[in-house]
Amino acid sequence: MDFNKRELKILDFWKKEDIFQKTLKATKNGPEFVFYDGPITVNAQPGIHHVLARVYKDIIPRFKTMQGFHVRRKNGWDTHGLPVELSVEKKLGFKSKKDIENYGIKKFNQECQKTVDDLIPTFRQITERIAYWVDMDNPYITYQSNYTETLWFILKQAWNKGLLYKDFKIVPWCSRCGTALSSHEVALGYKNISENSVYVQLKLRPKQKIKNISLLDNTYLLSWTTTPWTLPGNVALAIGQKIHYVLVKQGFSFFILAKSRLRILKDNYKVIAEFSGKDLEGLKYQPIFNIPELQTENSHQVYQGDFVTEEEGTGIVHIAPMYGADDFALGSQNHLPKIHTVNLEGKFNHLVEGFEGDFVKEASTEKKLINYLKDKNVLFKEEKIRHDYPFCWRCKTPLLYYAKESWFIKMTELKNQLLRANEKINWIPSHLKEGRFGEWLKNVKDWAISRERYWGTPLPIWTCPKCGKQICVGSFQELKKYAPSFSLSNNLHRPYIDEIKIKCSCGAEMKREPYVVDVWFDSGAMPFAQNHWPFAEKKRPEDRKQRIGPPSLFPADYISEAIDQTRGWFYTLLAVSVLLDYGAPYKNVLCLGHVLDQKGEKMSKSKGNIIIPAKIIDKYGADALRWYFFTVNQPDKAKRFKERDVRKSLQKILLLHNSFNFLKFYQSKKDKIEISRLENFTPQNPLDKWILAQEKILIRNVSHALEKYQIVKAARLINDFIAQLSYQYIHWSRPRFKPESPDRQEAKLTLLKVFFLLSKIIAPFLPFSSEIIYQDIKALFLAKSSGAISVHLEKWPSREKVTLEEKDILRHVSKLEQIISLGLRTRKNSQIKIRQPLSELRINVPLDNRFLRILKNELNVKRVVIDNKIPTRPNWANDKNEEGVKISLNIKITSSLKEEGEVREIVRHIQKLRKKANLKPKDEITLSYSCQSKHLLDLMKKNALTLKKTSNIKSLLAVVEEEKNTDLTTNLVINNQPIKISIKAI
Repeated sequence: MDFNKRELKILDFWKKEDIFQKTLKATKNGPEFVFYDGPITVNAQPGIHHVLARVYKDIIPRFKTMQGFHVRRKNGWDTHGLPVELSVEKKLGFKSKKDIENYGIKKFNQECQKTVDDLIPTFRQITERIAYWVDMDNPYITYQSNYTETLWFILKQAWNKGLLYKDFKIVPWCSRCGTALSSHEVALGYKNISENSVYVQLKLRPKQKIKNISLLDNTYLLSWTTTPWTLPGNVALAIGQKIHYVLVKQGFSFFILAKSRLRILKDNYKVIAEFSGKDLEGLKYQPIFNIPELQTENSHQVYQGDFVTEEEGTGIVHIAPMYGADDFALGSQNHLPKIHTVNLEGKFNHLVEGFEGDFVKEASTEKKLINYLKDKNVLFKEEKIRHDYPFCWRCKTPLLYYAKESWFIKMTELKNQLLRANEKINWIPSHLKEGRFGEWLKNVKDWAISRERYWGTPLPIWTCPKCGKQICVGSFQELKKYAPSFSLSNNLHRPYIDEIKIKCSCGAEMKREPYVVDVWFDSGAMPFAQNHWPFAEKKRPEDRKQRIGPPSLFPADYISEAIDQTRGWFYTLLAVSVLLDYGAPYKNVLCLGHVLDQKGEKMSKSKGNIIIPAKIIDKYGADALRWYFFTVNQPDKAKRFKERDVRKSLQKILLLHNSFNFLKFYQSKKDKIEISRLENFTPQNPLDKWILAQEKILIRNVSHALEKYQIVKAARLINDFIAQLSYQYIHWSRPRFKPESPDRQEAKLTLLKVFFLLSKIIAPFLPFSSEIIYQDIKALFLAKSSGAISVHLEKWPSREKVTLEEKDILRHVSKLEQIISLGLRTRKNSQIKIRQPLSELRINVPLDNRFLRILKNELNVKRVVIDNKIPTRPNWANDKNEEGVKISLNIKITSSLKEEGEVREIVRHIQKLRKKANLKPKDEITLSYSCQSKHLLDLMKKNALTLKKTSNIKSLLAVVEEEKNTDLTTNLVINNQPIKISIKAI
């Protein structure tokens, strides 16, 4: 079965009949189920991880739609920010921001928009191909003007509340991208790396005392740092007031450090005196580098710092105020010089003689710096450490904590509201609520929202260079009030927005702050901006006196993205919503693990381990890929992608289709029925009642699992049912489908009803397979007026109670399964193949006669006797299980039983040859055989009629000369004697 071909036909059918829109129209009067589509970052070709996210987004809206909910699904394209800029820089061969500015911001941003616009069709194509039903004709696109106006409105609310402010702070700085990052962006890029840490000895200035002890000239303060590049900016040392320090002698030198850290000295030292941290305050030491600008009255001495610990290092912390938050705070408190020794490109500036232009995180720079410390007798020792270090989440450059002016949203002031909102969210998996996400909120930091970049939402703040007055613009109408020349036809991106000047009340000309907004703010504001809230309301916000309410589609009932979005989209959604006083923006959130390669490594083009989803889909079909993601492991676990696992998923789907093909094989045109008759059909055979009862249980359990967002559990339940349907019900019922069977029609109707219901149950999971089966049912089995135009317009099957009679049948079949299991185990222990008939089986469990027939066939016995005693006898093998089910199997093989087993072995090989030749049961064949054994020749002659009947053989010929081997020839050994058989289709 060519699944790709069949699925493409279904896609054409959906498009032609506009099925997705029909599902929305059919449910328009139903209750609203709100779903938010996290916008895809449009900066590169789609990857396999996009398929994972989109199929998990798709399944719940499909399920809810079939339950009668109205589920609007607006597609989103995340089009701004560094991801797009970096892809354009790479395309143009740029290495820095200078290259962009030399090229021109206008032309660069045009390239960014073109890149996005060129990529969107590719994402649209893969979205449609995997049957993710979402409105892509009317998407929200983050670079559009209406979207920008909503963002401006939200920023104005923050401004009005005093939550939007500009400050000189330590920010995580990417020297490659030339911009600050927010704390949640930093959390996306940590790597565990090995780096050099250094212990430095800072020589005390002469003629100083600690208490009454005069210090000699060769006395040093020991400090430790994991960032040697910050040492040129050192202006102080910090100690802890409550820490105990010691003065020790080692060799000809004296060292001061925390008593608890003496282990770093190893051996051969002598403790001279002990001090409190307070005793060390005010000690002065010689600078490491000769930088006059850093040498002030307050610099290069010891200060108390409440952040100093004894857990690592020496208990004495080196302070460079421009390169650490604690350092910056201590520097501000003590009026220490705040001068950069590193420029915005991450290179030492002119103040650091001999190092100017060296990139501070380069290994060669670090080596050069350590050699300098050695030459100056400052290096005490160095050692390798492993620690987590932040890297830019996009360009992978190591970040620097760097003092810089930036705009912030005061999220620390909203911490309690964030925590209260989180309490109302159902996290899947649940541990994220208090764990990864909850802990993040407890340690929330102010949001560094401005970026010194180009392709992004412009920050709508104008500043007067003369009087310092600032305004924040919250709408286009407000901007037009300040700048009458502004028109909606204006391009709102840089450099156009930078050209808009506003007249200040002091008479000077205000200029826009030259920043764009964090791209995560774009995506976090989507519940509001996707429909141009609040401007799309009948009244504009400027005309309202009352408080503006949230959008009509708020909050979301369901969202889903990868687990790293706990510090990305999931966080910014919550941050923006809480900022606006609307609480939690989503009720249920399902987190997904990452897709890795089969070695467990992250996929990247540089590693050559990228999986192109289109290739997998062309080979196996979209349903196979969907089913893989729904069944391989729990959603939040990482998925080591292996193509063979998709192949296995396809095999599961093939089992479903092959089972349905079994039903189709026995269908005739005369058997078409009305759907009402099928829905009301109630069988009498206990086997039929059993499978329908199992399907009732399936509907109940899958419904419950999906309502709890337990998607893998639901999918695996379906997997189990399909196996049960094929390997048990159909296998056990095969004789009933033959023309001579008296209850043939009942068996066919039962199986039809099972598949009719099953096509609906699998519809959210396997939209293509469900449609294929449903359309075949309509065409082959149902009267023309029956059924909806598509399975996706059907209602979700109702949950029905299992009757007392059905419960009794379920118990019977459970016992039947146990007996079969015991019988197979007994055969295996007795080394008797299942094809070898045995005379008798005794059981201690009463079973319906129709189940006894199944038992005979499954265990290949001539007779089954119900016997409560089950005695132990010679030539009989007994077994039992923990539930008290006992069996006794006669394992004595008579000559007639042995002969029957040999015939069955021959029939099995004939059937394999028929299957190899793609023959149908009605196709006749001739069979030739050759052997030297008189026993086998007699066996073939004696059982000729049986062989002809079971394998539809027209003529059976013994040949003297062996025929040449062909694909339809096989060699086998029966009773230690070889025989060759060949078949030919007539």
